[in-house]
Amino acid sequence: MLSLASALAPRQRLGLVGALTGMVVIVAAAAVHTLFRVGGSGLDVPVRDWASSAVYVLAAAIVVVRAVRVKKSRGAWIAIAVGTCLYASGNLVWAFWLQQLPNPPIPSISDAMWLSLYPASYLGIVLLARRQWRGLPAGVWLDGIVAGLGITAVGAAVVFEPVLRSLTGNRTVAAVELAYPTCDLLLAALVVGALALRGWRLDRSWALLGAGFLTLTVADSIYLLHVAHGATDASSVANLFYLSAVALIAFAAWQQPERSELPQTDGVTTLVMPVAFALAGLTLLGYDQFVRLNTLPVVLAMMTVLAALLRFLLAFRDLRSFNEARRQAVTDDLTELPNRRLFLRRLEEAIDHGAAAGVGMAVLIVDLDHFKELNDTLGHHSGDDLLRQIGPRFSSARGRRQDPG
Repeated sequence: MLSLASALAPRQRLGLVGALTGMVVIVAAAAVHTLFRVGGSGLDVPVRDWASSAVYVLAAAIVVVRAVRVKKSRGAWIAIAVGTCLYASGNLVWAFWLQQLPNPPIPSISDAMWLSLYPASYLGIVLLARRQWRGLPAGVWLDGIVAGLGITAVGAAVVFEPVLRSLTGNRTVAAVELAYPTCDLLLAALVVGALALRGWRLDRSWALLGAGFLTLTVADSIYLLHVAHGATDASSVANLFYLSAVALIAFAAWQQPERSELPQTDGVTTLVMPVAFALAGLTLLGYDQFVRLNTLPVVLAMMTVLAALLRFLLAFRDLRSFNEARRQAVTDDLTELPNRRLFLRRLEEAIDHGAAAGVGMAVLIVDLDHFKELNDTLGHHSGDDLLRQIGPRFSSARGRRQDPG
């Protein structure tokens, strides 16, 4: 589970396991309290302040140790470590100082610390995925664009709308409130786009990291919707998602990423995922005809559909090119008849079928007399012309022309 822990000394490995175990125990206890109300409302404040702070500090420490002790992808994890440390610091400042004030300031220094996680995460994701970007075909890039636009369009419709409606007249407060969903949409787009560039292949490292950042986006969405309906504090459900997000990122830090390879472009997922995001965009556009949405989700939905159409056109072109290359691989250029490669393949199939069925078979060999003399006296172009005339005659003699594929 912790494949990179071998870089640590035995005592350090033991400390890492202890920190991760403690973090999991706290998150599990918070989940039991949140979902089943074990302990009642009297535990709401301790879970929100003390338990959450402990999880944030442990997660930040785990990521920092990974960035310091493991050389592989160190730059990316330094960026993520900086972000998680600032995020944890923002929570500590809010829980044990600002929240205790008679009139907590909004926005505050905690908002600046929390928002700092996003640019650090963007940089970390880009650094982790940049090796995958070289040599990618245009279709894979379009998959990433379609996925990023699609998830952003859905998020804008679900979160941006109520946030915009709940904005107050204070421009500074409004800017901060809009900063969170904006950063979340960019984060979700970047994560989903990076996964698309990997051909939707998820090793344990990317699965945990992607799940962590997407869970953080869900947590912010729950919180923002909660605030949009008049609340001032994060709900216990949103808090549970926050804890789960940082825990997933901490576990992702110690996973060995698989060797990066160019994604497969002929799998079912290559077609399914763009179709799914295109349908999401079309659904939003259809919904807008009955319930008017803000301009942002509508524009993003239109861009998603257009990018998906371009992706399908490219896929159709690639399919035609593939079929043509496949035909040429088993077809003689001059006669348009099946070539030696296809003959040997069909011969092996016929032998296997005859052996299984207990029947015999025959092979007819046709030779052209004096063909070498024709080439030597009149030139190879004359021999080629003769072969071009013979090809259609053989095809008509067989009664019908068979597909060489």
